[in-house]
Amino acid sequence: MDRFYTELIKHFNNQKTKDFFRTEGLEPPRTIDLNAGQINNPENFEVLYPAIFIDWSEKQDGITEPLVLDLEFHVVQLPSFGTENFANTVKQGTDYLKYLKVIKKVLHLFRTDFTSRMQFIGLNPNITPYYKLIVRYFLL
Repeated sequence: MDRFYTELIKHFNNQKTKDFFRTEGLEPPRTIDLNAGQINNPENFEVLYPAIFIDWSEKQDGITEPLVLDLEFHVVQLPSFGTENFANTVKQGTDYLKYLKVIKKVLHLFRTDFTSRMQFIGLNPNITPYYKLIVRYFLL
């Protein structure tokens, strides 16, 4: 996981990736970190938004099988604009959904010489103001 995480951070910090966010009218993530409770206890951490916090699990069915790395990307923004049908800020509120699409695309373009391509597993909304973008990699 350490090698994978290092490469992932390089990918998000790459100027081309940052420019991709900006061409979509969005700010690149300012904080990317392994999830250590920042989402549930933000007062105990220094977090710059927008932020991505990563949970992961590793599993391997047998010694000859590839190691499976499941990742959950918790995408967090400061609460700002509502998406209620009566709000006059629906356009700004739905930019969060656009942000999730851009992150999914950035992850799809991420490549290493020691993993498979990303497999998108799903997107799960939470009651709190973030979504979990769930992806899978196979470590080769």
